[in-house]
Amino acid sequence: MSSNLIRIIAFSAVGLLLLFLILQRVGIFEPKSEPGAASGPSTAPPLPVSAFVVKPVSLTERLSVSGTVLPDESVEISSEVSGKVATIHFQEGSFVKENQLLVKINDDELKAQLKQVEVRLDLAKQLEARREKLLAGGGVSQEEFDEALTERESLEAQAALLQVQIDKTEIRAPFAGYMSLREVSEGSYLTPGRRITTLVRTNPVKIEFAVPEKYGQILGPGTDVQFTVEGVEGSYSGKVYARDPSIDLETRTLVLRARSANPGGKLLPGAFANIEVALGTYPEALMIPTEAVVPEREGQMVYGYTGGTVTPHRVTTGIRQAEQIQITGGLEAGDTILTTGLLQVRPGATVTLSEVE
Repeated sequence: MSSNLIRIIAFSAVGLLLLFLILQRVGIFEPKSEPGAASGPSTAPPLPVSAFVVKPVSLTERLSVSGTVLPDESVEISSEVSGKVATIHFQEGSFVKENQLLVKINDDELKAQLKQVEVRLDLAKQLEARREKLLAGGGVSQEEFDEALTERESLEAQAALLQVQIDKTEIRAPFAGYMSLREVSEGSYLTPGRRITTLVRTNPVKIEFAVPEKYGQILGPGTDVQFTVEGVEGSYSGKVYARDPSIDLETRTLVLRARSANPGGKLLPGAFANIEVALGTYPEALMIPTEAVVPEREGQMVYGYTGGTVTPHRVTTGIRQAEQIQITGGLEAGDTILTTGLLQVRPGATVTLSEVE
């Protein structure tokens, strides 16, 4: 047998095999259906989905910001006069009462100066009294009497000034509060303005925070706030008592301050606070699960359920929370929407409800 004949037979076999495969693909060799059997494609069963019934609920819009705990009052304790620290009358971190003696500066030199002036003042008073009698009898001139009067008034002023300086050697608490760590010891030499320690009042405390400028007309004195502090259990409440009269040009925020009771002293000044501010309440808000909203190019959509059929609804949204979102348009109370199977369903598709919330 020649090679050409063998080549022709091989090509013919390959061609027949390909033809058989093609005819099998198009269904020529499928067995014919029995008489009476149903014809046409089989219908898929309805897709089981979960649903949610829209109903009005009370919704409070809240703004979450961060802030700082501040003392109600804080002042640096320093000396107004120069001198050596004689005694210290407070313990670091202790509570002190208003006007309690904190530090005593040595005043021996000032007292000696005062004693000297008081002696001169007694002599000046005697001289003034003698010249007053002589003036009445013409024994001295008015000028001589005025000199004695001026000397007495000058010495009285010097004595008063020294007494003020002596009083300043006793450094007292301007208000009740807790003492910070001190920076001087007994025997230290103080100059005017040198910091000794800090006195803080921590009940109540202030909460300082900033909000975006768009809330500047909504929030102000009287606004209630809720806050938590890292490391302190529980939530605390406060009330705004003041706000900055101007908006920060760099951050475009408005600074507010609130006060909160702190009887146990758990809230420490300088602590970081997480603050929530109530902006308003909507008593008839329509809230749905966030997973029910399908974002599209033209907007947002939810799939409704009407008589076993999927119906699309274009919606507008409002306040978003962790698990729910407010619907401001496109749905009404009582509507049933789908919450699962959103990628499989299409408008007009038939579904069955496996769970309704």
